[in-house]
Amino acid sequence: MNSADSSDSFRFLVEAETGAVRVLRTRMRARLEAAQVAPSTADSVILAVDELVNNAIDHGGDYRENRDRLHVEVAIAGDRVGLTFLDPSAPSDVVDELTEVFGASVDSVLPALELERGRGLFLIATCLEDLKVSAAAGGGLMITGSVRRA
Repeated sequence: MNSADSSDSFRFLVEAETGAVRVLRTRMRARLEAAQVAPSTADSVILAVDELVNNAIDHGGDYRENRDRLHVEVAIAGDRVGLTFLDPSAPSDVVDELTEVFGASVDSVLPALELERGRGLFLIATCLEDLKVSAAAGGGLMITGSVRRA
């Protein structure tokens, strides 16, 4: 995992491996604390990132053929903490599916209680405002959103 910094934004490149998620959470929390982001805001940002990265790892095995890393960027500006997530390996059908899912209301993202999976998408939709899903310029999946600072 590498990070590139500026005073109000930071970026992480994450190996698409389960062990990388714990390290990412720890590094993100330290950076958000150093930027004086309230713990409740940091928790929302970290939960959304955790779900995004875990979903990309869990479901990416179906399409990830190379060692493309996942990209996470956090930008702190005014009363918002912005988040950009990129999975450069995600195929267009995954982008289309997630665009449809997140284009619906948050209530429609909530999975039935008897289902074992699907809560991650609901958590992402609940944590992030201004949620947008699109194809990334160089290919893959891009998800952006923000959290209001407490």
